[in-house]
Amino acid sequence: RTIFTGIVENVGILCTSTNDVFVYYIETTDDDVDAISSIDDFATPTTWMDTPQSLLRPSCAMTSDDNILCCAINQTVGGAGTLVYADSYGWNVEFSVNANGATDNTDECDIEVDKDEEWYIVGIGTDQDDIDIWSSAINGFGDTNRLQLYVGGAYTAEDGISIAIRRI
Repeated sequence: RTIFTGIVENVGILCTSTNDVFVYYIETTDDDVDAISSIDDFATPTTWMDTPQSLLRPSCAMTSDDNILCCAINQTVGGAGTLVYADSYGWNVEFSVNANGATDNTDECDIEVDKDEEWYIVGIGTDQDDIDIWSSAINGFGDTNRLQLYVGGAYTAEDGISIAIRRI
C-alpha cells in the first residue's frame, strides 16, 4: 500500500507507548516537517514544523508519556543553517537552538530523551567543524549555552551525527 504522494525526504519513524506509529518526513513542496500516523490509518498529514525558509534533516524522539520532540535545520537565505526545535505540546512553534547561524552554522542534528525525560540535541556544522550539545539537563538553548565536544576538524554536511542514550 502506498501512503505517500509526491516527493518526501528524510523519513523517520516513531512508535508510541500504545503502539501507534508516526512517520515524519520533509514534504518537499513546502519544505516543512510533516507526519502521518496509524491513528487515522495514515490518511491525514499534519505539519509539525514550518518556517519561512526550508527545513532539512529532521530528527524526532519521544518521551515516556508520548510527547514528541523534534529538531531540524532551518536553511536560511545565503545557505547558513540554524538549528530549530519544536514539540507536540505546540506544533509549528519553532524555537531557535543556535541563532547565530551566520557565524556558526549547523548542518545536521539528532535528538534523544533520557530516563529522566531530559532532552539532548547534538549538532554538527561545517563552517567551524564542531560538535555541539544542547540539553534541558545541562544548558538549554542558545549559542552561549552549548557544550562543545569538539572544535575544529574536517567534517562535511554528509558526515551526519547521531546520539544514543540508554534508558534504564
